[in-house]
Amino acid sequence: TALLRTVPALAEAMASEDALLAKDDVRRGLRALLGLLFACPEHGPRAVSFAQIAKVCGVPENDADLVVIRAIENKLTEGLIDGVDRVFRFTKLVPRSTPSD
Repeated sequence: TALLRTVPALAEAMASEDALLAKDDVRRGLRALLGLLFACPEHGPRAVSFAQIAKVCGVPENDADLVVIRAIENKLTEGLIDGVDRVFRFTKLVPRSTPSD
């Protein structure tokens, strides 16, 4: 019976660990995106394709817009997501650390 009581606790601990790993993945993706955006020329078109975002962030191209949305939510950047041309046209970057939560 002691084993049966530890199974739910173990499952809860594993779920918590998975959540922490997912947060680390999000932080890494945001840092990679910011690195890509800061590498863009200051003058001229300030746009990056979803393919570029996916490559540097290590996500499928279909999820690139989700990384951008997370960056906008955390006020790390501002801009327009163009789903037709599959690019993010950014207008502002905020040089600060990624969120810790």
